[in-house]
Amino acid sequence: MQYYEPHSFEVISFHHAINDIIQTIIADIEGIDTVNNNWWDIEPQLLQAVMSYHNRGELRKAAFEPFINIIDTCMRLLKKGGYLIFDNCTYAGYEQMGYSSEFHSAYIQLVREWIAESNLGLKEVELESYDKQWWMIMTT
Repeated sequence: MQYYEPHSFEVISFHHAINDIIQTIIADIEGIDTVNNNWWDIEPQLLQAVMSYHNRGELRKAAFEPFINIIDTCMRLLKKGGYLIFDNCTYAGYEQMGYSSEFHSAYIQLVREWIAESNLGLKEVELESYDKQWWMIMTT
């Protein structure tokens, strides 16, 4: 809330961003510089690090609190009745790098569970035409 006043936005959208947020959190823990490196050059390293945490059952412990802190900050920036909108896409072809397309395709469900566990008070808005695997809309 360094740049905007609370209750400044009606909508905050996370367009294909959940994976990037999780990758950045894990990169920070692992000491991978995501600022001074070309993202595309380090992407294999980022994806492998996330999968390593996931496969060891440590992803939630490592990424839950920082992720929920981001969502909490966004909530404070939303106007009453505003929306957080998340979407995701599928990735194919990363298995050869040790990254699971199935895991990637489940990011919406993963953060849906995390947000529910966080008790932030967000409510999901379901739209009939939106597939819950690829979309999640939350409101205050």
